[in-house]
Amino acid sequence: GNDKVIYEIDKNSIEIIPEAKVGDEAAEFKVAVNALVNIVAFKSSSIKQFAEDKTITMMPNNRKLIAIKDDNLEYNLSNYNFGQGVATLEVSFESMLALDEAKGLIEKEKLVGLNEEQIAKFLESEGKFDSFDIDFFPSFIKTAPQLVDRIKIQISK
Repeated sequence: GNDKVIYEIDKNSIEIIPEAKVGDEAAEFKVAVNALVNIVAFKSSSIKQFAEDKTITMMPNNRKLIAIKDDNLEYNLSNYNFGQGVATLEVSFESMLALDEAKGLIEKEKLVGLNEEQIAKFLESEGKFDSFDIDFFPSFIKTAPQLVDRIKIQISK
């Protein structure tokens, strides 16, 4: 069930045994190479799940994990103990996060009673957004509500 293999050649164990000797003339000859190779096999899905779990524990509260990029997972065999059958992998990866909610992003209290132009200036001054849309409901209303719980903020990806 393992779909990923990493190996490392023990450079101190390399033994080269040529079939020919110095001074021999031959059109071709064989060379034997012996070496110890440490091989680690594992399920990439287990490593990806570990990366997701680690990311979730380290990310800020107002973020959610979108994905771990499969094509950017890199593995490196950093340590091994052949006798114990144990290996240590270093794994580097990229993850995509998104805002989970508007909590803490905008203080709704600062929007109470403002008109569209005032809200736009406020949001621009915050410098937190690439773009934004302001919608009043019903459409004949032209200012934000006086009650904070009536102000709805929606985050788009």
